[in-house]
Amino acid sequence: MKCGVGDYTAKLAESLAWNKGEVVAVLTDASINQRTGKTPYKVIASIETWTIRDTFRVINEVEKFSPDIVHVQYPTQAYGNKLFPWLIPMILHFRGFTVVQTWHEHYHLGNWRMYFNSWVPGGLITVRPNYKDRMPLWFRRIISNKQFCFIPNASAIPAVKISSEEKQFIREKFDATHCRLIVYYGFVFPTKGIESIFEICDPGRHRIVLVCDLDSSVPYHRSIRSLATNLLWKGKSFVTGFLPAVDVANILASADAVVLPFTTGGGMWNTSIHGVRAQGTFLLTTSEQKNGYSEDENTYYARPRDTVEMKNALDTYIGMRSENPPADQLASWEFIATTHIEFYKTVLADIRKAQENA
Repeated sequence: MKCGVGDYTAKLAESLAWNKGEVVAVLTDASINQRTGKTPYKVIASIETWTIRDTFRVINEVEKFSPDIVHVQYPTQAYGNKLFPWLIPMILHFRGFTVVQTWHEHYHLGNWRMYFNSWVPGGLITVRPNYKDRMPLWFRRIISNKQFCFIPNASAIPAVKISSEEKQFIREKFDATHCRLIVYYGFVFPTKGIESIFEICDPGRHRIVLVCDLDSSVPYHRSIRSLATNLLWKGKSFVTGFLPAVDVANILASADAVVLPFTTGGGMWNTSIHGVRAQGTFLLTTSEQKNGYSEDENTYYARPRDTVEMKNALDTYIGMRSENPPADQLASWEFIATTHIEFYKTVLADIRKAQENA
């Protein structure tokens, strides 16, 4: 399943298994059975409906594997609006397992489903800094029985070094030999603000490449497709569909700018931002905390939805490159895996101590 949290989970499982030698299994959707290649971790693709009907299947698979830690990621595309995924921590807690959760998003407190997994003791990881500061005091009390840990995110695609000939081939493919190449990549939701790219770019000077899937059954996807194929942009914008990670990296490395215009602001929790920086390409994104150009990051942070500022920033900084992007220890999967292991140990030690004192 094509999912940002799914990509994160796969990279984490891979890093835990390869870099740390841990025995790891991923319990996931049955539909991936035919698309899963060789991995250093075990893939248990057996969840069929993500409803209460899968309860005994989840219990049986987890008990069969008998892990020290059950780590549940929220949210993923497979969960949708179903209740059952939010019950999994509670179910496994009552079966005697130690549960750790990662919350990738700030959850609206009106999402009643989240209250089922909020009270379950164990560990809580977030990929966003200052997560607790955005919670009301009463909700912090609900999760006070959890160990809390912030672990930053990292790129889900590799850093690549490609030749000038390879770059030229990619640029020719998108008719960008004499134009600037502007790229968006990632998943397609209204909060991504993709429509603003067509507003800040000029069809006379730019070629737009959307490295993403567009599903004609989804209204927002149809609106983006309409923009990409209208009279103004027809033949000057391209939609690649889903691509392997290395192909995505090669396109990013060949671009003059990557634009990620999040409508509510992005940050270090976005794997897509890390993916651009790994290639050294200029990034134009949005933020609620930062504003202006960061030379160290080769990134311009515009105010969300401010297309005038984004247009001016694109004109000013397009083509800027970081030829040797600094290696960020906090954005490496080895660091992330190591921090997870240390946190797992802390959670397990606290659980055992509580059991001894009971």
